Amino acid sequence: MKPLDTFRPGQRHARSAALALALGFAALTGIAHTPLHAQAFQGVEEEDLDESESLAIPVEDPGLNVDELNSLMAEAESLFAGADRPAALPLYGHLLGMLDAQDQTRGLEPEQQELLRRVLLRRGDLYLELGGPELAQDTVARLLAVEPGIRPAPQDASPELIAAIDEQRRSTLGEVNLIVDPFDAQVKIDGREVATLDGSVWAEAGPRVLTLSRPGYSSLERQIDIEAGRAVTLELALERSSAILRLNTRPIGAQIYLDGVSFGVTSGTAEEGFLPQGAAALYRREEFSDELVLDAVEPGLRVLEVRQDGFRSYRMELRIDEAIDYQMPPVVLEPQSGQLVFGDFPLGATIQVDGEPVEPDVPGVSRPRVSLPPGGYHVTVTAGSTRMFSTRLQLSDRQTMEVQVKLRPGLAFLGVLGGDERDAANLRKGLLLGLAESERWALIDRSPEAPSVLERLGVDGVSLRAALRGGGDARGIDWPAVQAALDAQVPGLLYVLAVIDQDLLGRQAAVWVLGAAPSPPRPDRLELKLGDSAAMLGLRDTLDASVPLRRASLGAVVVDSDADPHPVVVHVTPAGAAEAAEITAGDVIVGVGGLPVSSKAELEERVLAAESGESLELAMQRGPETRSVRVRLAPSPRVLASSPAPGGDQPPESIAFADLVLKSESADDSTRWLLQLNQALILLRADDPAGAVQVLRRIRAPQTSHGVGQATVDYYLGIALARLGPEYLDDARKALERAAALPDARRHHADGAWIAPRARARLQNLGG
Repeated sequence: MKPLDTFRPGQRHARSAALALALGFAALTGIAHTPLHAQAFQGVEEEDLDESESLAIPVEDPGLNVDELNSLMAEAESLFAGADRPAALPLYGHLLGMLDAQDQTRGLEPEQQELLRRVLLRRGDLYLELGGPELAQDTVARLLAVEPGIRPAPQDASPELIAAIDEQRRSTLGEVNLIVDPFDAQVKIDGREVATLDGSVWAEAGPRVLTLSRPGYSSLERQIDIEAGRAVTLELALERSSAILRLNTRPIGAQIYLDGVSFGVTSGTAEEGFLPQGAAALYRREEFSDELVLDAVEPGLRVLEVRQDGFRSYRMELRIDEAIDYQMPPVVLEPQSGQLVFGDFPLGATIQVDGEPVEPDVPGVSRPRVSLPPGGYHVTVTAGSTRMFSTRLQLSDRQTMEVQVKLRPGLAFLGVLGGDERDAANLRKGLLLGLAESERWALIDRSPEAPSVLERLGVDGVSLRAALRGGGDARGIDWPAVQAALDAQVPGLLYVLAVIDQDLLGRQAAVWVLGAAPSPPRPDRLELKLGDSAAMLGLRDTLDASVPLRRASLGAVVVDSDADPHPVVVHVTPAGAAEAAEITAGDVIVGVGGLPVSSKAELEERVLAAESGESLELAMQRGPETRSVRVRLAPSPRVLASSPAPGGDQPPESIAFADLVLKSESADDSTRWLLQLNQALILLRADDPAGAVQVLRRIRAPQTSHGVGQATVDYYLGIALARLGPEYLDDARKALERAAALPDARRHHADGAWIAPRARARLQNLGG
């Protein structure tokens, strides 16, 4: 027998196969609440049953979703409306099994009840069409069990099926016409609730127990005999016993007390047609609870209370004079609340409370207000991703508190790990005093709470000192998790953590610097000699360092040559500074500013010391002639070096990335692409090619034929894509091909190394 998951909707079957499917499906799934008979489809011969087409129905997950059910139903309906209607029968059986499984575990929603009704109608029609009268009879019995009074419209069922439903109803069910007082009393027959608004209900023939109940009335129970195909009329009235109160609340889930006694908690949602009046009309119907009924309310003066945590309680005195229904106006609870008023609030800044963003009560005003329930809060104000203000406060109900905002880039000091208490305290004090004098950063002392955050992630003095002894960068620590935890719990743009080396005298410490996301989650390590004021100033200067984005360009490429003791010009950039000074390839530069130069490094140092637009006097030698020329240095974009030189002018990567983020806030289009390119290079060096690709693909650099521009971006994009894996190799090749197409494009600056030969070499390595 073929299992269900081998069946493919849309497969066509011969009539004998369809009969076999119908019989096999009915035998396997059954019709809930009705018997099956072995003699069904008596005219089918054994050899006509193709066992390979029989279906085994697995037990479905009761948590089926409505979209899946509707999709299967649409597929079945399409088959039912086609030329081979019997092919739909297995799908209807599948749907019935799914609905039954859900009905037995969590019940059916109204939409699923309607779907069950449609499935049973279709099965009944198909069984009649296929010549299976007993299975059709069982389906009709199931239909009447689901909806005893069902009367399908002609478009929903065949005349034969409608006749079969009417005939079986007359033979098994009787009709009860009920006239009840009060009209909204709950009526049950054998414990099953029935609707009486239409005046009559259908019930299975035989002796039955009918009960009536309603809050505020005494219940009634009566034995009745129902005859198949006959109608009986009953007039029943309940006797009033007490007053009742009816009320809805906003919010849902409020506790209701009468004279201090709990009468329950409101739940559900107000019914369609509920129209709140007065102040309650400001809110949507869906915000109110379903009606809660307070039963057995005695006459006299009563006190009604409505309570819910976080809201101001509602209290009202009621005089109950009669045993009637009292409909209370909807109760709207006011939330307990205080207000924060933010002074000096920057335009466009955002507010976070306990790490979650909040909107001001009235957006766009210069002094925004935020209403909060009473309690303690950690409030942070940020402008973009770089500047912040942080404070902790305690707010009371009905209190208005002024908060003065002062935004600066956040330097979060996480504390000192290791060493004895005295050394740690002295270092902590020195760092707080020294870093507080920074001209760039707003120092935020996170040392009270940060160590516990770090310790949960395995970052402590032991783990970091182990990295120090090994000369590593603490790769055993999950730095992405550390970064995420710090960003969420002790936020800053840069995080600074000091670790004292465990030697006898405690003379040395390492300062770990980690950037906030999107900075690469890889810390930099700086050395600090304890008690050395100059070292403390050096640390502060390093944290204040900025990434140079421009440099002066000579407009020529020079090399050192064994054939000459001075640097030799090997290439002149078209329309560059050197060409304007009539320097050509093969010229030898023997001096700068009246001082001799003997190497490319010396020349580079003199050019870097100059400013863009400044003129340098060069002593040039061409053949036997020596002449003096003045070169007006041009500005050139500057890309971070692939491997920063120790002691150079390039800050550690975490600090460099933070600096680039800060610069991005005020950058225009002429600079933004260069900032993004440098950010991408830091991500690439930090083994985050995916992050680098995301940044590089957003860059729109100048389409220059020489120097640093879009070809530089494409070159690094190709490298990043190639690192992502084989599925990105075609895109990597395309990017490298674009870079190789510009022979005078450069990597790090206008006088730097060419990109084209490097791009071609990488293409060759990639097989392109």
